[in-house]
Amino acid sequence: MSKAKRTAIRVLVADDEAEIRDAYRQILLESDMSRETAVFRNLRDRLFTKTAPEQMVKQLASRNTTFAPVFCEGAETAVAAVRDAIAAEDPFAVVFLDMRMPPGPDGVWAAGRIREMDPAVEIVVCTAYSDVDPADIGGIVPPEEKLSYLQKPFHPHEIRQMTISLASKWRAEHRIVKLAYFDALTGLPNREQSRSRLNSALEAAKVNQRKIDRSFITSLVDCSDDRAIAAAIIAMSRSLRISVMAEGVESFPQLLFLQEHDCQEAQGCLFSRALPAADAHKLLRRAAETSAGSRTERLRHLMA
Repeated sequence: MSKAKRTAIRVLVADDEAEIRDAYRQILLESDMSRETAVFRNLRDRLFTKTAPEQMVKQLASRNTTFAPVFCEGAETAVAAVRDAIAAEDPFAVVFLDMRMPPGPDGVWAAGRIREMDPAVEIVVCTAYSDVDPADIGGIVPPEEKLSYLQKPFHPHEIRQMTISLASKWRAEHRIVKLAYFDALTGLPNREQSRSRLNSALEAAKVNQRKIDRSFITSLVDCSDDRAIAAAIIAMSRSLRISVMAEGVESFPQLLFLQEHDCQEAQGCLFSRALPAADAHKLLRRAAETSAGSRTERLRHLMA
């Protein structure tokens, strides 16, 4: 594998307009961005600020950073693309979502579903309208520090530099996780930390025999040690005929792991945020009335 391919930034772009997808492609992928490029010339006034020097656009292709973009025309195809990337163990670093993608669901809907599957991905919501409050989107698709907002029309460098900056942040977070949980020399799990975390889990179990602390659940996707510890706690509880609950479940990959290991109970923002008593009663009634399909299908129906 070439160095360029190894360092390419994985980017997902979802927009219902083919011309706008082509404009993203010009910025992130194509090497010929001269004035003779017909698509760019036709879209320049529509998408980019009129004061952007053409020489600045031409220089975009000469940089060392490379991108591996994937393009979708709707929210549902974007969610499917993220799901496929996670299954292939080649996740996206950055996702650009247009706010309005008729006739299907909008960008906020897609952002919520993508965040459930991949808590680490950097999401950028793009819109040409001024009636959208970024604070409202942040409340729907937490955490706010992994959600960005971009107003159209935008400058070519704005898209490129935002992608590079967010991907650098994404990569740094992955490196920190690896340094924290794996030995830098051998690449194997850090034994001392594994022992410490297992001792902490056992100490917590003495106080409350039923719960797996959220610190183990949060890193289930990234840390093989925490997956092993959580599986061991579930297996021990089952052998002792003790019901076990997982705290802080916030994504479907975490939930699927717990289901595969027969964890009896779970709680967290994936199921619902804190609700008033009346709303909680309605949610429980809906849950009781939802009986068709697998447990995951029933949960998705309940959250719809």
